[in-house]
Amino acid sequence: MPIINVTDLKPEGSDKTYRQLNMEKTWKYPLNSLVKVLKYAYESDTFVDDPHGLVLRVTKHDRDCDGTPLYYLSHLTAEKYKEALDVFKGWYDGQTFDAEVLGPRLDGGYPEVSLRLIALPHEIEKG
Repeated sequence: MPIINVTDLKPEGSDKTYRQLNMEKTWKYPLNSLVKVLKYAYESDTFVDDPHGLVLRVTKHDRDCDGTPLYYLSHLTAEKYKEALDVFKGWYDGQTFDAEVLGPRLDGGYPEVSLRLIALPHEIEKG
C-alpha cells in the first residue's frame, strides 16, 4: 500500500494539493518588521496577546514541510544576521551546517497566526 502525505491530498473542489495551495501563500510581514510573539491559549485553541510576550525582528522567511510560510525571529536585522553568519562560514573545512549551528541564534518556525505586527521596517527607520 502506498504512503500518502496529507499535504498531497486535494481539498474538496480544488484541483491543487494543500501543499500547492500553501506554496502560493506569501509572507505577510516583511523582513525586519517588529512583531510580538503571541501566547497559545490551550483552553480556546487560539493565540492571545500576552503583556510579557517577546518583541523581535523578522530575520528570515522559510516554509514548513507543507509549504506554510514561517517566520524566524531575532534581535538582529536580516542584514546583520547574514553578516554574522558570514563570520562563521568556512571554519570547519566545508561543512555546510557550521554557520547555522554556531552562528547567531534565531527563534523560529512561527506561523503568521502566532505573531502580531508592531511596526513595519519603514516605520522603525523613522523612529
